Amino acid sequence: MNKQDYIYYKNKKGIVIYHVPSKRRIILDEKYTERVIDYLDKNKEDMEFYEFLVNTFDEEKKNKDNIVNIELMTANTCNLSCKYCYANGGTYGKNRSIMQENTVIDILNYVSKISNNIKIVNFFGGEPFLGYKAIIKTCEWFEKNYDELPIFKVVTNFTYLPDELLDAIIKYKIIITVSLDGPKEINDKQRVFSYQHLSVYDAVTQNLCRLEKRNYKIQAIECTYTEQHKIMGYSKNDLEKYLKTNFNVNQIMICDEMIRDNSKCIDCGQLEKSVNSNIEELKTNEILINRCLNKEYSGDGLCAAGRFSISIDPEGNIYPCHLFRLNDSFKMGNIYDKEKNIFNSLSYKKLKNQRKVLGCDECSARNICSQCFEKMIYTNDVLKFNCDKIRQFNRYYIASIDNININELSKLKTRN
Repeated sequence: MNKQDYIYYKNKKGIVIYHVPSKRRIILDEKYTERVIDYLDKNKEDMEFYEFLVNTFDEEKKNKDNIVNIELMTANTCNLSCKYCYANGGTYGKNRSIMQENTVIDILNYVSKISNNIKIVNFFGGEPFLGYKAIIKTCEWFEKNYDELPIFKVVTNFTYLPDELLDAIIKYKIIITVSLDGPKEINDKQRVFSYQHLSVYDAVTQNLCRLEKRNYKIQAIECTYTEQHKIMGYSKNDLEKYLKTNFNVNQIMICDEMIRDNSKCIDCGQLEKSVNSNIEELKTNEILINRCLNKEYSGDGLCAAGRFSISIDPEGNIYPCHLFRLNDSFKMGNIYDKEKNIFNSLSYKKLKNQRKVLGCDECSARNICSQCFEKMIYTNDVLKFNCDKIRQFNRYYIASIDNININELSKLKTRN
């Protein structure tokens, strides 16, 4: 091993090593920090350390196709009719349904047969809180069957909050992301109740007050940025500032409206213009730099859908994630199928082939990549175009971490 094979970054918790030959990033805890730095700086011979690194890299390969994240679609319906909804009113073109408590037990018993290491449970919809009994039943099941509870998360419009669910949120520390599109005047133009003329904004703020009275806070607000925002003069910066100030939430996610048109491919020229405009920001954006060094975000190319994560609907149908419910050709099976392995499904094989085509396993930027598998259904070469840009981002990240000359760093081998 040569010192030049590694780029390292020391922080308060430990050390991050980027291994140039294998293009792998590993995070070591604090107890290894001084020893690692001593080795890298002095290039000492240390077979024990060498074996440790090799085993770490090999361990990453061993963990392939291990389900650690499940997404439960507790409600295949919604109480809102948002103007820009991509999911057909929360139904994804399927029949409206609510996940039943007995189905939850069947789902979790099924999941326990393919994985005993669930780390995260996401509740999704539609509006997941309409299926709140399924949420509570899920938490109770894990409390009974796991020594250490997984992390429970939910994305909700937060207009419906029964007292029983509020108690469960507090008890099981459910991490909440609320969908809200900014001030009342813009939010209530886009996010409206399906069957009543009430203010969605008011309903959300009232439930936030109920939560705060229990000394509990939401983690994030998710905002969908649309043409209506532009018409009314709201920039993304305006929205972020408003939401942070008025709701005392640091994590604000502002996403562009999802356009669904299978006949059209994303305009690569527009995408390139957008990506290039963000490069300067990326050079100095500490949040993004830290993200690529964080265990929670480290991956191995593209999202986890269908490999580390699956989504299950109220009927027990299994998909790589909720977005794939719009296209049943990517269905992985059903929990009630007998003797059927989801890793033998056509859907899984399609996803695996896409990774092979894109070269994910050897890509230098796979640790920070979060490209969406589902978009390959709706686009052609855009995914490959994004790969080049993400590798470019990765070079800037690493250069920012260790003040390495970007021209020199660009010479590192990457898969084209």
